[in-house]
Amino acid sequence: VIFVPVVVPPSNSYVEPAPIQELPKPVALVRKPVTVTIGGFRDGSSVLTKGIKTRIQNFISKYSDYKVISITGFTEGPTVLKRDFALSRQRAVKALSFVKSSKISSFDFSTIRASQEKALGAKIRRIQITLKD
Repeated sequence: VIFVPVVVPPSNSYVEPAPIQELPKPVALVRKPVTVTIGGFRDGSSVLTKGIKTRIQNFISKYSDYKVISITGFTEGPTVLKRDFALSRQRAVKALSFVKSSKISSFDFSTIRASQEKALGAKIRRIQITLKD
C-alpha cells in the first residue's frame, strides 16, 4: 500500500457570512379618533330620549373596541349662565351613565366636559362623543 499525500492549495476566496436579519419591531396601530354629534335635547332638559339613546347605542356598538370615551354636553346661548354649565355637564353625565349601563363596551378611561355656545338653535343642544385608542 502506497500513501500519496494530497496537497490542498490555500484558498484565496473569502465567503462573507449572510447578514443577520433584524426582525421589524411590531408597530402599535393607533387609529384616528371617531366622533359623533347627537342632538335632540329639549330646551332646558338633559333627558336622553329614545332617539338619542338609539344613536348612542349604534355608535358605541360600531366602535366597541376603542378604549377611551370622551363626552361633551352643549347648551345654547345667547348668554351663558351658571345653570347652562350645569345643564351641559348633566347631558354629558347622563350620556356616559347610559353608555356604562348598556354594557355594549367597557372603556379604560372616560371624561366628561361641558360647553356653552352663545348661538341659538335646537342643533346646539347636543352631546358630542369621541372614542380613541
